[in-house]
Amino acid sequence: SLKPGGIFIFDCWNKPAVILDPPVIRKTSFENELLKIKRTAFPKNDFTKSISKIVFEIGIFNKEKKTKFYETETHKMRFFSEEEINFISKESKFDVLNCYNWLDFNSKSSEDYYNCYVLKK
Repeated sequence: SLKPGGIFIFDCWNKPAVILDPPVIRKTSFENELLKIKRTAFPKNDFTKSISKIVFEIGIFNKEKKTKFYETETHKMRFFSEEEINFISKESKFDVLNCYNWLDFNSKSSEDYYNCYVLKK
C-alpha cells in the first residue's frame, strides 16, 4: 500500500487518440545472419467498453539450426479518458498532479496515443 504523500506513476492509452487512430493490423520483422523474426498484431477494438484486445503472432526462424518457433499471446488493453482517470483517482483518494505525453515530461498530454500520469496519495 502506498503511504500518504507517496507518488504513483503509470502509463495508459489515451482514449481520444485511440478513437481517432484505432489500432490496426500491423506487421513487423527483424532479420540478421542467425534469426528471422516476424510479429503480426491483430486488434479487435471495442469502443463501447474502451478495450482493445490484441492478438500477437510471433514467428522465430533460426537459420543456423533450421528450426522454427511460433507463439501467440493476447494483450487486453484498456484505454482511458482524462475524465475517467480523474474520477478513478478521486475515488481512490489520489490527487492527479500531472499528465504527460509518454516519455516526455516536458510536455503536457495532448492527443498522443500514450499518456503518463503522476498521482499523489
